[in-house]
Amino acid sequence: MSRPRILTMAAYPTISYGLRAAVESDPSLSYAGNISEWQALPDRLADESVQVILADIDWDADDLLDIGELAAIPPLLLLAEDVDSGYAALAAGFRGVLLRESAVEEIMAGIAGLLAGLAVTDPRILAPIRDVPASRERDLADVEALSPREIEVLDLIARGYPNKAIALELGISEHTVKFHVGSVLTKLDAASRSEAVAIAIRHGMVAI
Repeated sequence: MSRPRILTMAAYPTISYGLRAAVESDPSLSYAGNISEWQALPDRLADESVQVILADIDWDADDLLDIGELAAIPPLLLLAEDVDSGYAALAAGFRGVLLRESAVEEIMAGIAGLLAGLAVTDPRILAPIRDVPASRERDLADVEALSPREIEVLDLIARGYPNKAIALELGISEHTVKFHVGSVLTKLDAASRSEAVAIAIRHGMVAI
């Protein structure tokens, strides 16, 4: 039986070397090389068989438009910079999301999960949604009303849009987006974007 081929994605050589070393630490896997930008992915996938993509690379909504539907490519395990960016990746449709600080053993387990047809998520990414204490949530009646623009921004946050993509979607500056995000966090008494989304979902303000 041929070994599953794992393609890596990293913009910098030091990161790509680390990802290659992780893949080659498992003799049951085959390293399929590295690409350094999202735009190169469609051509690379057309040239050879790849079972899983291991990516430690930044992304935005435009990158996903370049590659088409995530469901149409091999399962991709993304190493996210932090909890908020990890949640954004989940909302955008990535099947596998771990944090960049994950150990090699965790990354290998994530690849194995994707090869088995499972979704893979670092529990730390889901914790803000699952574990927002009731004491941290204001009663909806006590929350200062969000403006229509703030509701639009909150909805796009819930869909995984970063600030730059929100600005393009709404036709406003990135500085204005940051202002609206800060206002939303203050009004919802949320410590992070993912916590704001969790509170909003619980109160039926947005849906994902």
